[in-house]
Amino acid sequence: MDFSILIGIIGVVTSVLMFLSQWGTVRKIMAARTSQEFAATSFLAAFLNCLIGLLYGIPMVCPDNIVVLVVNAIGLLAESIYLLVFLVYSDMYTRIPIVATIYLELLAGGIVGLLFFKLPHGANRVDAASHLCVIVGMFMFGAPISDLTKAWKLKSNAHMPLLPCIGSLVNCIVWVSYFSIRRSYILVIPNTIGLLVGGVQVFTHYRFSHLAHPAVHASDPARDEQTVPLNQERDS
Repeated sequence: MDFSILIGIIGVVTSVLMFLSQWGTVRKIMAARTSQEFAATSFLAAFLNCLIGLLYGIPMVCPDNIVVLVVNAIGLLAESIYLLVFLVYSDMYTRIPIVATIYLELLAGGIVGLLFFKLPHGANRVDAASHLCVIVGMFMFGAPISDLTKAWKLKSNAHMPLLPCIGSLVNCIVWVSYFSIRRSYILVIPNTIGLLVGGVQVFTHYRFSHLAHPAVHASDPARDEQTVPLNQERDS
């Protein structure tokens, strides 16, 4: 078996686990019946990244990239579900800009797809898709920087759960290895950024893990006589 295929299979597994690691935040939103102070930035960034990655993995755009196609198809489905849950439990003022952003991302994906197929089949098409994946990937992996800034400002890791941080770190290590073996060095760039950001996230989480998190109370119409403290956490 080609070693790159083995690394690719491992990458599929780590990517799925990374997407599943975001379920903790979604579950808290569902339990509290409100998006509260959670932000949809990471979900929107991942949604766009998976959309462009899906286009990149199509055989007519970039041949022999079934691993990338599968990973981004799974990721797009997962992020769509997470965004749907977020929208259901958001107020109108939060919902409108999120819906507008999703619409713009889908529109951009459609335009990009048409442009890909307008380009001559071969190196030009692959190069254009690769460069776009780099730009979008850097946006996705850079999204957690706002959480890192908040964590150091508040000296708290409450907004930065550990599982997604580790998932992102491990996933980026695998994909750096995969694209290096396949000599797709341009796609190593966003994953290297993700690796560095993920490492800083894990360090930051443990740096402030000994500090108590401030309890935040959420109102639940079904339990008017009691208040449940919830740690406000947000995925990176």
